[in-house]
Amino acid sequence: MILIVETARELMEVLMKEIQSLEDELKTQDSLQEAKKQIEAINQELESINLYLVKRKTDKLRKDIRWFTKERAYPYLSDKYYTNQQQNVPEQD
Repeated sequence: MILIVETARELMEVLMKEIQSLEDELKTQDSLQEAKKQIEAINQELESINLYLVKRKTDKLRKDIRWFTKERAYPYLSDKYYTNQQQNVPEQD
């Protein structure tokens, strides 16, 4: 009878350790799932920030292109510039 009680106690201790191990594993899996959710949220945030930065860079490039076209390139592209240049060219004999 004492042997049965001791065996039952040992079995109970082994089962308690196994239960504790399984609980720890579940906590780890839960924390991993929570970490995955946080990583996904961070990735979405980074993607929105990246899109915002790309939009700002694109807007700045558009503005720079408009400025360059208006201030620098347009005078050379206009008909007035070419007609003035043709008038200033000395005639060749």
